[in-house]
Amino acid sequence: MQLYRWRARNKSGKIFTGRLLAGSDREVAEYVQGQHGYVTKIQPINNWYNFSKTLYAKKMNNKNKEFFFRQLATLLNSGMTLLRALELIRGKSAGDIAEVCAFIEKDLYKGMPFSLSMRKLPNIFSQTAVQIIEAGETSGKLAELFLQLADFYHKELETKRFLLNACIYPGIVLVFVFITFYYFIWKVVPLFVELYATMQVEPTVFLSSLNFLGKLLDNFHWQAVGIFLLLGWRLYFLRDKLQTWCLRLPVIKSCYHDLLEMRYCRVVSIMLASGISLPLAISAAGETLPIIVLRKQSERLSREVMRGIPLSKAAAFCSEIFGPISLEFIAVGEESGSLAEMLTEAADITDKDLQAKLKDLKAMVEPVLLALIALLVGCVILAITSPIFSLITELPDYK
Repeated sequence: MQLYRWRARNKSGKIFTGRLLAGSDREVAEYVQGQHGYVTKIQPINNWYNFSKTLYAKKMNNKNKEFFFRQLATLLNSGMTLLRALELIRGKSAGDIAEVCAFIEKDLYKGMPFSLSMRKLPNIFSQTAVQIIEAGETSGKLAELFLQLADFYHKELETKRFLLNACIYPGIVLVFVFITFYYFIWKVVPLFVELYATMQVEPTVFLSSLNFLGKLLDNFHWQAVGIFLLLGWRLYFLRDKLQTWCLRLPVIKSCYHDLLEMRYCRVVSIMLASGISLPLAISAAGETLPIIVLRKQSERLSREVMRGIPLSKAAAFCSEIFGPISLEFIAVGEESGSLAEMLTEAADITDKDLQAKLKDLKAMVEPVLLALIALLVGCVILAITSPIFSLITELPDYK
């Protein structure tokens, strides 16, 4: 694929410009002629610029995905054709949304299905989303599934925002403490050491260690920055092991399980609503799970359901995926014939439980963090003032 810059003029003389990902300049010309009339310029963008823009065009966050699918659902429900809806969205949007709309429009002009065009952008649209849209094209429920996908990405965005808000306060406190401690050992501790030296008072071992660390940071400032960057780079490559270690902690493990369970139930619910069979829905939802053990459990669950075992009985042996509440809703959904709706309800309840657990975790972490900071400050104050107390006790008139 090549990124092209084009320029066109319509019958009234109005000039239009833009960029388009295409296989050749002929495809660009066909698309621009169908949209604006007369093509005046088509130019391939150089390799470095094309590489950066292609990467940019193939990335879309959940907020933009929600906007994209919700606008498509609204316009289709108003009676507008899919091609015209994409044109309107592209005209009102910019950046990655406009480029994705232009890319899909080009394929639709060739008679290609919407889902097949989505499949050509794997970094934007997941395989699960493509399968849902394929089922919607077959069943004629495309607008309804666009809306459900928009709601799904909206819920994902809300969950991410809630997690970020829960981590902001501890993160800010830790950064502030690190900066304050760095400045303290760099500028303040040497002043006290010099003062004690003039008074011929021996500093404590802890204060001498802080002074040595401060001199080391002062003399090798850029080297220290490089070490911190190297440490951060090393932690980045060990993030999987760190994540595995963190997930062994009871509270974090419970919250992470709720997050995966909520996402899994929502994906299965949307796929069932689109008309996809239950075994295929379970198999596709399993691909969204980041842990290999959970993906294997989902594959086994799909095979058991395909053999005719009821989902409620098969899911009872998948405790790593489904919690007690979800199992109850699955049993009710099977009996009433509304499994998709019950899975959505289970996901909503799990979401509320997750938010409650995160609030409790935040309420527990904040006082512990403040206690650790107070302990650190107390140790530093004791290390600085203890030589003064020693000097006072050695005075002749001290009683």
